[in-house]
Amino acid sequence: MKILYNLEKLLLKKKNQNVIEYKTKKLSYENFWTQVTSLANYFYSKNFNKICIIETENEDFFFYVAIFASLISGKTYIPINANTPKKRVEKIINLSKADIIITNRKKIETKAVILGTKNIKKIKIIKKFKIKKTNKDAYIIFTSGSTGQPKGVRISRISLDKYVLWLSNYFFKDKIIRCSQHPGIGFDLSVADIYGSICNGGKLFPKKKKIDKFFLKKFIIKNKISHWVSVPSLSDIIFSENKKNYEFKNIKKIFFCGEILKKNHLQKIFKSNKQIQVFNAYGPTEATVSCTIKNLNFKDYKKFCKPSASFGKAIPGIKLSFRNKKTKEGELIITGDQVSNGYLNNSKLNKLKFFKKMNKRSFITGDICKKIDGEYYFLNRIDRQIKLNGHRIELDEIDNTISDKTGHTSLSIKYNNKIITFINGHFDNKKLLNYIMKRLPDYMIPSKLHYIKKWPKNKNEKIDEVKLLRIIKLNNL
Repeated sequence: MKILYNLEKLLLKKKNQNVIEYKTKKLSYENFWTQVTSLANYFYSKNFNKICIIETENEDFFFYVAIFASLISGKTYIPINANTPKKRVEKIINLSKADIIITNRKKIETKAVILGTKNIKKIKIIKKFKIKKTNKDAYIIFTSGSTGQPKGVRISRISLDKYVLWLSNYFFKDKIIRCSQHPGIGFDLSVADIYGSICNGGKLFPKKKKIDKFFLKKFIIKNKISHWVSVPSLSDIIFSENKKNYEFKNIKKIFFCGEILKKNHLQKIFKSNKQIQVFNAYGPTEATVSCTIKNLNFKDYKKFCKPSASFGKAIPGIKLSFRNKKTKEGELIITGDQVSNGYLNNSKLNKLKFFKKMNKRSFITGDICKKIDGEYYFLNRIDRQIKLNGHRIELDEIDNTISDKTGHTSLSIKYNNKIITFINGHFDNKKLLNYIMKRLPDYMIPSKLHYIKKWPKNKNEKIDEVKLLRIIKLNNL
């Protein structure tokens, strides 16, 4: 992998610089690479093939070391977030058939070898290790499955290499990189900040504890973050912390992916700092983090919001098309080297979602998108389309209408044959309903508009619709 050889050369220039910082704990590039090569030698000598890495909320950096040790030793790693329930962790371990578990968690039921931080520190120090070449998957990330069984998305070394090289030349090409790491390692967006920062001589600042999560603005200012990688809805948390002061002078670039970027998000960001560059990306886990890009700035962002922000065009090596070739709107298909090798041990689903096109792997996304003047826009998910009293309804159309009026993020959910809409901000119920009724047909009018102070988040920091359903039930909405 080219990124690994590039990193090896980079160490000569950056060996005394810190690669990761968290409060008082710091790790230099030289010490980082020594730990990586030592652990890689251990993996290789023990003939481990699949390395399961479980993140923790303490100040240890062992999981970053384990990620790169897996790659240079020619192994495949399986990353799991810190907040993943024990039963799900054990299910992923069994499904992936991991040989070794890197974790500080206790009482995990598995036949695999368990290696904690204390044992890692006892491993023999090896300063030089030859990078191993292999065709094995780089990593396997498990996402939720409709059957209740987690799906293991296989990402090849070629896919990861091409993505990180593009990202390095496009987003992380600055001399000074102080990058936040908000998403957990089990969320594929973390690939962007971890590899983007470390492979380009930057400093990575993990958000590890709950206090960092609830006070994101303080975290960003204190660590002088210059590059912020995140899902868009996290900006709602930041701007709710202090309504009087929106100054983030140190942030130069923001990379958004994983959710719809709305006009109101951009309005607040550019109000805080007109010089910030916002990069809006799109891509499912099956396409190695992201496969499109749109650079948005203060001067022209409004013309690219129709109503959500454009996610731009395909990056090099990727081709986008619609399932119905004769239209400029429909279910999006992604083709190229970044497309996954498929789901682990799931031939039935692989046949439904993956196929070959122009001798390249292709993935059927389930995302309904539209192409306007060469730019792509996200409309909704196929599974966000509901049928109510005989009418087909796109829930995102309701949310976009509300967002246009209020400037707040909203999310509509079907429950007991009615539509409940959550709104992250204060609003006049009567005026908003009148506004909606003038723009949407009767069958699309929500039965209830419900104010919510903070969005509940799932383990990947996206809005958790399951928890919203619980709120509906508890409050009898």
